[in-house]
Amino acid sequence: MPKTDDKYDFLGDKARTENLKAFNDWLTKHKKDLAPKTGLGVIYAGQKIVGKMLPSGILIGGAMKPNPQPMWQFIKHWNAMHKKVYGQVRYETLEDVLKRLPGCQIKWTKGKATGRIKIVGSMYDAANDLSSDKEDMLDKAERKKLWDRLSKVYVSNIKGKLAVLEGVKKDFKRLDETKIMIRTELPELMKNPELAPESKEELKKLYASYKAVYEKQNALGKEIDAIEKHLKKKPT
Repeated sequence: MPKTDDKYDFLGDKARTENLKAFNDWLTKHKKDLAPKTGLGVIYAGQKIVGKMLPSGILIGGAMKPNPQPMWQFIKHWNAMHKKVYGQVRYETLEDVLKRLPGCQIKWTKGKATGRIKIVGSMYDAANDLSSDKEDMLDKAERKKLWDRLSKVYVSNIKGKLAVLEGVKKDFKRLDETKIMIRTELPELMKNPELAPESKEELKKLYASYKAVYEKQNALGKEIDAIEKHLKKKPT
């Protein structure tokens, strides 16, 4: 007879496989729904700052430290004020869209509840559970790319004007590929033909500035690697 833990491990693996299928099916079914319907589509990341960010990644002028609010919180407060005046939000984020869409059917993967369906309200709740390391409802590789996959569909569906709210990292450094906006949303938006011309131009400039910084960093990295490799060589 298998041990109890072995039984739950087997059922957990089975549930994770079923959860991935449920997510994939949901994404196929709602691919066109994953789009801002009111206000503006928006991409954002990092901490809100007062000042100017140079292409080199250096912050000049303005505040000496980032605003305590992360960008998502700034958007939330701005939307709340805008809705009071105009009856709708200013920016409809990916999270806002997911909150109005029904969630997919997901199952518990741990303990005695393994294999049982978990009741979720919106797809936002389901996505948070599926991407959670603590909940372990998908394999780690799938958890890590879940929000990238959702973001990619969201930005591909944006039409007209796009708002870009670019913040900085907590250490004042420029955003990098640890942020979905940089590694996924910007490249995908560059392929979106439905954006307004002014939004497209803004994106091109932003994309070019990040590309220039990364190319310089990569060149410097290669130079450092070459020097270290040379220093490690034994003298003849």
